[in-house]
Amino acid sequence: VNTLINEAGDRADQLPLLQHALMRTWKKSDRKLLTEANYTTAGRIEKSLSNDADDARKQLNHELRGLARHLFLLLCDVSPEGQITRRRPLVQEVMDVAQVDCSMVERAIRGFQAEDRNFLLPPSPEPITPATVLDISHESLLRQWQRLKDWLNDERESAAEYMQLAIVARRHADGRADLLSKRDLETANQWFDQAQPTAAWGDRYAAGQVEKVSAFLTASR
Repeated sequence: VNTLINEAGDRADQLPLLQHALMRTWKKSDRKLLTEANYTTAGRIEKSLSNDADDARKQLNHELRGLARHLFLLLCDVSPEGQITRRRPLVQEVMDVAQVDCSMVERAIRGFQAEDRNFLLPPSPEPITPATVLDISHESLLRQWQRLKDWLNDERESAAEYMQLAIVARRHADGRADLLSKRDLETANQWFDQAQPTAAWGDRYAAGQVEKVSAFLTASR
């Protein structure tokens, strides 16, 4: 108990972190006695929530793991100062960005609600439809899940590349910029092939520009 109190301290999100640490310690125990060894295996205060989210993701198949990335990136926004805040997308937005149907979105959501987890809302067994509003149970997940932080970093870089290409494509259309040089084109092609941006994804950062960027890259090639 003293270890839990000391490690929780006055850190941000101490209560949800403590909740996850205790829950995972219980799952790692013999369900009779909680030991510090169980607590360490669970990830302690620092990593228990992140480990639990990783475990939920690992139980998904490969396709649903990719969908989970889209899902959680749509559940948050990042300010210019780097502050992460929650947002509440419709299931339809997730479907459009990831190019999947509603049943696949529901399967991904349920994966983060299984085994006493409550990462995502609405809770099971409420039905999931394209008009359903999605949310996270607590903002601590956005701040504490290391994998999500990595996703957000990659997303910021990808969005910056896309917005820059959108600017150059518009300038080229207006006769104020040339087509891409070989080196710049190689970089842009690599980004486009890896990101595979959909129109719905692009609209978050520069509305209506994905097709124009694609045409600009084709012209440059």
